[in-house]
Amino acid sequence: MKIAFSYTNLLGLGRSLLALGTLLTLLVNSNSVLFDINILSQQGTVLQNTGIFYLMSNHLLGAKLICILILILVMSGWYPKITGILHWYVSYSFFTSCNIVDGGDHITAVLTFLLIPITLTDPRKNHWYGVHKTTDNLKATLARAFFILIQIQVCAIYFHAFVGKIGVDAWLNGTATYYWLTHEFFGIHEVLNPLFNTLLANPFVVTLVTWGTLVLEFLLAACILLDKHSKRRYLMLLAGLLFHFSILAVHGLFTFFFAITACLILYLVPEDTVLTREMLANWKIKLKSIGRTAHI
Repeated sequence: MKIAFSYTNLLGLGRSLLALGTLLTLLVNSNSVLFDINILSQQGTVLQNTGIFYLMSNHLLGAKLICILILILVMSGWYPKITGILHWYVSYSFFTSCNIVDGGDHITAVLTFLLIPITLTDPRKNHWYGVHKTTDNLKATLARAFFILIQIQVCAIYFHAFVGKIGVDAWLNGTATYYWLTHEFFGIHEVLNPLFNTLLANPFVVTLVTWGTLVLEFLLAACILLDKHSKRRYLMLLAGLLFHFSILAVHGLFTFFFAITACLILYLVPEDTVLTREMLANWKIKLKSIGRTAHI
């Protein structure tokens, strides 16, 4: 039986979003914020010592510029075969060297690693080009296997988030949202206080948001069981994006937002999807029809 795999600009969008999160972090933060030279000058593990920021600890500006250039090349779509490995190297180096990493940086390091076999078998000169379908059994099997691993990884992220919360009293009794939003470090910005103080004073709203988060994470994990062309996937994609955008707006986790958006796209949208204006218009129509059905 012939196995096929389609390399599309959907894959390019996922890779570009992963690169964008790291790129913005490097651009808007100084080296003194990102790195501790005392730690970089010490002997780390073998894998840590191979990171570019360890190797160039005395020339951090140069290392940063090299990484910025690589990330721009990734976003441009230039030769996935080459930039796929370089992208992982930058992501891994940043994750193992930076002082201010978050879950988004961890996700990016893992996903860029899992994308390497797919990019190595991608024959396109640019990942924004339409579609290339391969029926070469070895290449197609390798690419499909790692694409499935990516989907399993994303499913595991949401399932782990769900399971980790149900063992915490604050999530079970519906008060966790209140504590997170009023947290001294991670909480809402003071500009938003007038709006959120009213909402947080309502026990029903707090409980609804808290338990709603648990339900959404469980449903996103369960999406792996859906048919890959199911309309429900697009509904969950919209719900997931809105949920994570609200986290971005409240907590300011930019890198995490771009990384998890890439996760949702690669997880919920069929890999053979080619992004076109017509297709985006069709998605809009599908979402509207699903919304009307849900309303009825």
